[in-house]
Amino acid sequence: MNKTILICGIIFFSGSISHSQEVLGSIGATYVNSSLDISCTLGEVIIETYNGSQVDLTQGFHQPEITVDDSGIKPTSNLVISVYPNPTTNHVFVNVENFQGIRYQLFGMDGKLISEASLQANSTLIDLSSLERGIYVISISSEVNQANFESYKLIKH
Repeated sequence: MNKTILICGIIFFSGSISHSQEVLGSIGATYVNSSLDISCTLGEVIIETYNGSQVDLTQGFHQPEITVDDSGIKPTSNLVISVYPNPTTNHVFVNVENFQGIRYQLFGMDGKLISEASLQANSTLIDLSSLERGIYVISISSEVNQANFESYKLIKH
């Protein structure tokens, strides 16, 4: 009788336990284009580093497997980007000389996308007045291939 109860209990509880790796990070992002799929999280434990002729890759438990089609095309940027004032209270300006085909994405520290838009001028005003005090990340990237040019930590007072 006791063995039957013990076996039923083990079967019941083993079915409700999940065995998978998880990363609880404060911020992260995923970038996808035709030849690359990268997902990252701050705070990972580094387990391996690969140094190639055109790429340095450090991976942790968040991405145990990666596939890269290294066709020799590497996103380059001659853009001069500035984001100011930082720290700020209500808004920031994003300055990019050649703004066509450039967008920004604003993320919270939990990695959730808060807002995104195309830059409409050499100097674009981004209103932050509705956001709470805290730290945010703004990423400036290409609209064409989603190549990330720069990311900045914003502090809102």
